[in-house]
Amino acid sequence: MANKHKHADMIIAKANNMDLVVFSKCKCIDSEVWTESDIESLTLHPSTEHFVCLPQHKEACLHWLNGGSVHVMDSNWINIFPLKAYPWEEDHDFMLDDAKIRIAPKKEKRWVATFPWAGNAFYVTPESFASEELLNEYVDFNYGKRGLMLIHEIEVEV
Repeated sequence: MANKHKHADMIIAKANNMDLVVFSKCKCIDSEVWTESDIESLTLHPSTEHFVCLPQHKEACLHWLNGGSVHVMDSNWINIFPLKAYPWEEDHDFMLDDAKIRIAPKKEKRWVATFPWAGNAFYVTPESFASEELLNEYVDFNYGKRGLMLIHEIEVEV
């Protein structure tokens, strides 16, 4: 039996679909960062780690390879298991046309204030603030006093 190239399956997939995106993480320069590469890297550098995906998943795949979180709408294996547990395969989610994958949004804390208004209504500040101090400065400047203001800590996706 002849020796098979370490990346034979990825090389064949790329040869069958030249639109596929190739990512590499070269151990020769002790890099921990995945970058976009080319088919030559697959064939000429077997010691380098490689990953191949469909072009529509390029941004999310690179983010995930570099340790970021992604949401896979039709399954959740990426969010549960580390990359090493899911090596590249022809039917990997990043190789599926109908997979819907996005970079997981980051969440940040923000502060808003509410004020009693006419009747049972409340007025809410028109924007959120990165700190309670900034919210208080805004209220002091725009309303003169805080009165019956209620401060609310919220979480927003950014």
